[in-house]
Amino acid sequence: MVSLLLPVIYLAFISLGLPDALLGAAWPSMYLGLGAGLSWAGMISMIISAGTVVSSLASDALTARLGPGRVTAISVGMTAAALFGFSISTQFWMLCLWAIPYGLGAGSVDAALNNYVALHYRSRHMSWLHCMWGIGTMVSPMVMGAALTHGMHWTVGYRAIALFQVLLTVVLVVSLPLWKERRTESGTEETALQALSLRQVFALPGARELAPLETVSGVPIFEIAPDILACAGGVSKVNAAMAAELLCLRYGVDLILNAGVAGCFTDLPTGTLVVASDFVQHDVDTTAVGDPIGLVSTVNQVAFPTWQPECCAELLASLGHPAVTGRVSTGDWFAVKGQRAEWIRGTFSPLLTEMEGGAIAQVCLRNGVRFVSVKSVSDHLFSDSQAEEYFDFGQALEALGRAVLPLAKALQKAGR
Repeated sequence: MVSLLLPVIYLAFISLGLPDALLGAAWPSMYLGLGAGLSWAGMISMIISAGTVVSSLASDALTARLGPGRVTAISVGMTAAALFGFSISTQFWMLCLWAIPYGLGAGSVDAALNNYVALHYRSRHMSWLHCMWGIGTMVSPMVMGAALTHGMHWTVGYRAIALFQVLLTVVLVVSLPLWKERRTESGTEETALQALSLRQVFALPGARELAPLETVSGVPIFEIAPDILACAGGVSKVNAAMAAELLCLRYGVDLILNAGVAGCFTDLPTGTLVVASDFVQHDVDTTAVGDPIGLVSTVNQVAFPTWQPECCAELLASLGHPAVTGRVSTGDWFAVKGQRAEWIRGTFSPLLTEMEGGAIAQVCLRNGVRFVSVKSVSDHLFSDSQAEEYFDFGQALEALGRAVLPLAKALQKAGR
């Protein structure tokens, strides 16, 4: 249902762009017949802009009451009526009158569709959405130019665009049932969000700048809560191990909580939280000297268990963040679809794969420090759209960001 709706939304944004460039293309042929001056087009634009501002501010309340589908259909219908009104106008004041519904319709659909796409689709669709607006602004002057070039009156160009808007209004009305499907593009149920009033928006505190306690070997150390430290070690096993060793030796931590995104070998939805049950290092291979694949020398083990993963998953669930548990594979390789990914899955049977956790687990084992790891699914190794998923992992980070600090505080409280 969501995918069927997307083309309709794109068409709606094309319709939003169609009227925007029409006045400029037609005005040199319009103003004399209307008894107006060349500069009077600015007055019409001001009225349209004022209506856009008013309807944009009212869009949130209208969308909450009517739903985005109805708001979009009504808005496009208003612009269709306004454009038809332009085509029958014989006086300048009539254009000013029709400019009111013109602006009111444009503002509502703009705000409603931007909000809907931001909530239900991946961020790349926002780029395509505004590309559709650009197509609309490109097409409408061509339509008006074609009409004028063939000796037609400027009203013909406006009526042609108005007809397209009427047809789109019909499409939007027919598509209204699609807007009721409350699912995101990844297939998860939409989370109900409480809208903030304008006063509440202005009252929101700004983000507090957090200065590091110190920076050691290029690793900044932050105190994000009393007795809770955080650092970003960086990508790869060496960077992760260095940061973990720093926390163990310099700060004497008794537990390390590793958080990050990971590729998934199964079809878990994007943003699913996974508490690692154990780690394996798929890029460790000393089989040439008779060792099992993945065996890490010195500690002489393949799997590195984490601290009470089931309890940690239950703790996350109690905090409102459901999670599953499973094995995670680590290696200095950005996992992609292919023979190597198939080999990792067949050899180690992991749920996820990433590039840091196994090294941190090894450091914690050597230092006698408890280790907990929470990963958020960012992409799917055997999906044809894996690259797009990875570079658009806002949903994965959002799910992780909501859970990590509450979990850290809960673990701190449980350990006292």
